Amino acid sequence: MEEINKNLENIYCLLQNNFVYIMNKIFRLFVYYVLVVLMQIAIALNNVKLISICFKGFRYIGMLKYCKKFSSKLEMLAIETANDIDSLFYYHICAECGGLTSIGYESYFNRIKQLPSKNYYLQFLLAVFELPWISFLYPNVVYKNMYNDRKQLYRDIAYSIVDKDTIKTLKPTRQDKKIVIMVIGLFDKEFASTRLEIYLAEELSKQGYNVCIFVADINYLHNSDNIPFQPYSTRLNTSKYFELSHIDMIKYGTKVKYII
Repeated sequence: MEEINKNLENIYCLLQNNFVYIMNKIFRLFVYYVLVVLMQIAIALNNVKLISICFKGFRYIGMLKYCKKFSSKLEMLAIETANDIDSLFYYHICAECGGLTSIGYESYFNRIKQLPSKNYYLQFLLAVFELPWISFLYPNVVYKNMYNDRKQLYRDIAYSIVDKDTIKTLKPTRQDKKIVIMVIGLFDKEFASTRLEIYLAEELSKQGYNVCIFVADINYLHNSDNIPFQPYSTRLNTSKYFELSHIDMIKYGTKVKYII
């Protein structure tokens, strides 16, 4: 009798778990079809807010890849839309769901290139982080002159930041036992890149050098342009957010300077 009760309990638990699993599947499927209908309406109306809600919804239920079916329409919207930020958002959705074509990628590049000077930081983030990551993840987007175009854009961005007429060759001055290590950003101590950079600096400090890590945080998205998406390889927290973790790793006097 005891064995029968135990078997009945096992059957009950199994049915209960399967019921939860099945209900979860049904709920996700229901939400998916609702989002599909809403996305079709949003694209027809060119409603960027509703498209954004649908995009986040697909991501939330783990069905972002199914946005791919809307890529061709979103690419057309991106080309036709006059608003730069909305256009960039549509291209980004196409890229994130894996539906961006080589023609769309080239159009995305040109849209970034033509951004007004007030959006220089957004242009920098998209050109340096977003575009390379897209071509790395989806090699099918590579077009014939992509690398030459990207090289020219980098040059243009560099000259827009620093006036070429003021660039001078600096004569190095000898500073005994002083080393500066410049990094893009530092994360928590659990990240391999952070451990490598700080432990390298610590080893030099241990040998008697005065070492300072200069944290540029050039991929920090401060969202000054109020864009409705996060470009690839950008971050929402500054390196200073993890300062306590960095302090905990430093034993030999390495200094850390945060720009932001």
